[in-house]
Amino acid sequence: MDTPFNRITGNLIAAIVLGLLLQGAGLAQSPQIEWWYDLDAPSFGSSATGDIDRDGKLEIVFGTYFNDEKIHALNAEDGSLLWDYDTGGCNDATPVIADVDLDGELEVILPASSPCLVYCFDGATGAVEWSASTSYNCLDSPPGVADMDNDGKPEIVFGAFYGYVYCLNGEDGSEEWRVNLGTNSYIQTGPNILDLDGDGALDLVVGQWQGDMRVYGLKGSDGSTLWYSDAPTDWMYHGGSFADVDEDGKMEIAIGCYDGNVYLLNAEDGSTEWTYNGSIYIGAPTSIADLDNDGHLEIVFVDYNKVGALSHTGTPQWTYSTGGNVFRGAAIADIDGNGTLDVAFGCDDGILRAVKGDSGQLLWQYDLESHYADTFEMGNAPVIADFDDDGKLDIFVVGGYGTSSPPTNNHGRGYMLSAGDGTGPGWLKFRHDLFNSGCFGYGADPEPDVKIDGDDGPLTIPSTQTVDLTISLDPGSGEGVNHDWWIGALKASGDLFCWTYAGGWKYCPGGVPLRAYNGPLVPITDYVIHQGTIPVGSWWIVFAVDESDNQYEGTYSDLIEVTSY
Repeated sequence: MDTPFNRITGNLIAAIVLGLLLQGAGLAQSPQIEWWYDLDAPSFGSSATGDIDRDGKLEIVFGTYFNDEKIHALNAEDGSLLWDYDTGGCNDATPVIADVDLDGELEVILPASSPCLVYCFDGATGAVEWSASTSYNCLDSPPGVADMDNDGKPEIVFGAFYGYVYCLNGEDGSEEWRVNLGTNSYIQTGPNILDLDGDGALDLVVGQWQGDMRVYGLKGSDGSTLWYSDAPTDWMYHGGSFADVDEDGKMEIAIGCYDGNVYLLNAEDGSTEWTYNGSIYIGAPTSIADLDNDGHLEIVFVDYNKVGALSHTGTPQWTYSTGGNVFRGAAIADIDGNGTLDVAFGCDDGILRAVKGDSGQLLWQYDLESHYADTFEMGNAPVIADFDDDGKLDIFVVGGYGTSSPPTNNHGRGYMLSAGDGTGPGWLKFRHDLFNSGCFGYGADPEPDVKIDGDDGPLTIPSTQTVDLTISLDPGSGEGVNHDWWIGALKASGDLFCWTYAGGWKYCPGGVPLRAYNGPLVPITDYVIHQGTIPVGSWWIVFAVDESDNQYEGTYSDLIEVTSY
């Protein structure tokens, strides 16, 4: 985009090859442990990552099982503790990071399992902003966050024991709606959030553990049933992933079931597009990506101890066998930087692995159980990002041993490892994004947005009028990746003023822009950067994000024109 800024401004270290035992031929980059963090229990589910304290660096947030019973927020660059909070029970559900109250700062949302409480924490301090009780309905469902009722504010959706699905208002935790899908069932799945019926509003999809063993499509505004599928014949613990898999211009849901099948369901009505039959049971969540750069999407699934990929038509592409259950599924990223995506996963055999997405050939493996020198079952999906800001991807996972009887036997550790020479987008949370799409690249390019009093302009206003100048950002597939942020106001006379996160508005001599902020892209909604009048004159106001090099390129930008008289 040609913005006023465009008109004004015009040490890779090779990994040591160790000769790992490979499945197939070839050499692999070797991960190195960067730091670890000891715990009194493992973490089930996965972690969420984001710059929750606005220091320009990512943090990692996760909950722990009995005997530890906390949510931990760690500085990702070195594993130091930012804050923690004792919930008083097990925390099996993965947290989520989002600005749920539209204050311009990030919150951490955690459904605490056995306390049956949903917590909203201030991301920077860990202070409890609100909590909401679900009575005796235990919570294992990883939440999703989106504007479900079209009121311009985010809601939080999740499942619970005894068949309940909840939708809470993000600003205070009040209940927007609650539905029951059968008290003899449990909704453990993370809800997929997407428009099912083509009305432009978001809906959700969940699956049942026990009960009728159905997949339900629910209307986002009130939780009413749009459709259900009776295709599954057994339980579903983890939710599906979604994308336009069959290339018909509509979304499909790929979900695994304990009956040994992967089902691809049409999102508009729940009908079955195709079924793949495995050999044991498919309890882990599926993930979706174009793994071989052929222009078609593949589906990653787990058949107990075998990780595999299916074509968009349901044809098996490859499988990789491990020594134990891979219950939390896989994360996807270009780990080795060769331009083709890779698949990473932890296993109950204590080994963290990455395989090549186009072939299933082992890229590398690390025996964390040997390093830990104790049982190290990974009932935890890894997250992937450039956590230490060295320009290359890292990987974080938690393991250990966890039981409810007696919980005093529990123990655990979180490990951060270098992943490879890859520099692209990572996999920042359990199901990839706030919509729980489980699809690499879902959200496409970052979308900055700048408005005055909610208007995109052009505007003509009196110089005495008080206005709110706000910015919003959909980070898309760039979420968690460091970028330069730019906010500037150019006057027709040529004077340039730039807003910086640390110092507010500043004049820029010679029209050389000042960077507002350098840090990971995160979702932002209507963050106020100026509240007051606009000086007399014609102005172009720009919000842009681009490559992290302190040089303005304006790769992704939005512009508003305003004349003040």
